[in-house]
Amino acid sequence: MNQQDTYNTKRVHKVNLFLLCTIVLLLVVPVVIAEGLNQSIGIIVAGLLVALISIANYLTPLPTYIKGFIFAFIPNVVVILLFVIDGYALNKHYVIFLTIAMIAMYFKKELILTFGIVLNIMLFSMFFLSPQDLLGVDSNLKGFITVLSMTDGILIALYLLTKWGRELVEASYQKEVEAKELLDKLQNTFHSIDQGASTLDTTIEEFNQNITTIFESSESVLEAVQQMSAAIQDEAESVNSVNESMGASLMKTNETIKISERIVEKSGHTNNVVEVGWDKVQQASNYIRTVNDAIGTTSHTVADLQDNLAKVNTLLQGIKEIADQTNLLALNAAIESARAGEAGKGFAVVADEVRKLAEQSAEITVNITEVTEGLFQKSQEARTKSTEGEQAAAEGMDLLNEVSRFFTDLKDSYQDTNSNLSLGMKEIQSATSDLQDIQEQLENVANISEENAASTQEMVSTLENEHNLITSINTSVQEISKLSKELKQLVK
Repeated sequence: MNQQDTYNTKRVHKVNLFLLCTIVLLLVVPVVIAEGLNQSIGIIVAGLLVALISIANYLTPLPTYIKGFIFAFIPNVVVILLFVIDGYALNKHYVIFLTIAMIAMYFKKELILTFGIVLNIMLFSMFFLSPQDLLGVDSNLKGFITVLSMTDGILIALYLLTKWGRELVEASYQKEVEAKELLDKLQNTFHSIDQGASTLDTTIEEFNQNITTIFESSESVLEAVQQMSAAIQDEAESVNSVNESMGASLMKTNETIKISERIVEKSGHTNNVVEVGWDKVQQASNYIRTVNDAIGTTSHTVADLQDNLAKVNTLLQGIKEIADQTNLLALNAAIESARAGEAGKGFAVVADEVRKLAEQSAEITVNITEVTEGLFQKSQEARTKSTEGEQAAAEGMDLLNEVSRFFTDLKDSYQDTNSNLSLGMKEIQSATSDLQDIQEQLENVANISEENAASTQEMVSTLENEHNLITSINTSVQEISKLSKELKQLVK
């Protein structure tokens, strides 16, 4: 932020112009008094020239700080010239200090720095050219350093003072700007408050009408919510009752599943037993079939044996007849040998032997015939028994086939029953799962109903509080309307 925007430099120009005129008077008047008017014309002309240059600098439209630099530079040039013309005087150093004060009044640290450099150059030049005119009796280096140290010390102090003062000036200007902005905002705020108060009056009237309507609606809503709360409470009780009934049904269904599982298990066991019995019947049927086949084979064998025995008896009868014929022939041979006498004795022995063999053969034939007749009789009995056994085996086979068909039907029936029981148990389990889902949903509905009942109770409480708040708001609105009118009076 530029200094001309924050600091009144025109006032400083006026003060510096006044100081320059005062310095001219202070320098010229003592000389005129001391030396007379005629001897002081040159001094008077020089003083007037300095005053005119100062006035011209003041009136010339130069940049602000250049003009300030010229105001401080003019008396320094005059003092240096006076040092050269008139020699050393202490009051001339006072004028130098005064110019430092003049340049410091602009509160521009750059201007003080520039002026200090120029002043140091002038002092160094004066010291090297004419140290006695500058310092008098202390014209040595020590005296110069003392004067230079005091001058630069004052310049440094004023430089820091100017720097800090400028910061304060800029800060104060910033505060001033902020205060002005706040003032503008405050004025706008008052204007807005005025407009807002008018709008507030209108709004309060409308709000008062609306709050009355809301008050009546709140009463209706409160009654409706109370009725809804009672209905939701009844609904929650009904849902809880249905949930309890569903739980009891689910317990019975679970018991039914357990009973069905036991029935399926027993049916499976019975089916296994029936299958074992069916297998046994099949084995017995196979055995009976084998016995029937064996009895049939035996019957045929016995029949063949009877035929063979009949043939043997026939052959034995032939052998017996042969033995009888042989016996007759042996008897005839014995008779003939007896007739032959002594010559037929050998033949009689042979005939006797033949007769004995014939008798033995007849006896053996008789014995064999008795045996064969016994075998024939037994074979006849065996054939009869085998026939009866074959018929009994056939009847047993038919009975076993009927038993096998019965066991087959029974096995198929048990398998169907077991399958149907398994399907039924699966259906019951599916229904139980559905019942469990329904129960869970009912529990959720019951919980939701309880939450809704609690929520409706809270709603009733909230609506009651809201109804009371609406009543309080209505009272507050009337008070706000009164305060709004007072605010409008205060703003005006």
